[in-house]
Amino acid sequence: MTVNDNRILKNKTFDKSRWIQLPRDVIAGHDALKQLPLVVSDLGMRGPLMVLSGEQTMETVGSRVLTLLKDAGFTVESLIVGQITYEEVTRVANAAQDFGAVLLIAVGGGRVIDIAKIVSYNIDIQFVSVPTAASHDGIASSRASIHTEEGSISVAAHPPLAIVADTGILASAPRRLTAAGYADTIANYTAILDWDMSIRETGEMSSEYATALSMIAAELMVENAETIKEYDE
Repeated sequence: MTVNDNRILKNKTFDKSRWIQLPRDVIAGHDALKQLPLVVSDLGMRGPLMVLSGEQTMETVGSRVLTLLKDAGFTVESLIVGQITYEEVTRVANAAQDFGAVLLIAVGGGRVIDIAKIVSYNIDIQFVSVPTAASHDGIASSRASIHTEEGSISVAAHPPLAIVADTGILASAPRRLTAAGYADTIANYTAILDWDMSIRETGEMSSEYATALSMIAAELMVENAETIKEYDE
């Protein structure tokens, strides 16, 4: 598959206005996963929910999510997702629509969350991010990485409507994943400079708000490096 062979995203209506989309609810802490049913209720979602996850994660955290939601009275279906391809995005979108899902729950790492971003965008619903590893900053962003024959590309889709980050689950992930997330965040220092150059050289749209958020995140990582190094909650 190449970038031009298939459209990953639905056609976007031209709009001169600028939208800043951020998660509405962010729940983080010990046993935060137990708050997931309350988060879904707070979002006002009334209808079937679809839980997306990888095969191994579905057997662990995914099964806990299904139990929590079913016990709270929600109608829930689960779906194992694979690699991010046009065909997989289409399959997941069709399954969600056939089930009548009003909200996707993405349980896992970057691959699962990125598929949820694209699918929710394409079928006009929202999703909740339930990360199982802090391996990158895509947990909360609207951008998704797609692998094509022409290389990896980044596309804009939906950010999560809510994030439920259970620190117990995140702390139990392999240390290399936490280290990767730390490095991804402090890379904002150079990413901001790259963006500034692109603004000056190509006329790319700028955002002082996004720049400030990126800098704050990087600075927090540096200031708390010793704590993060402990790989504890």
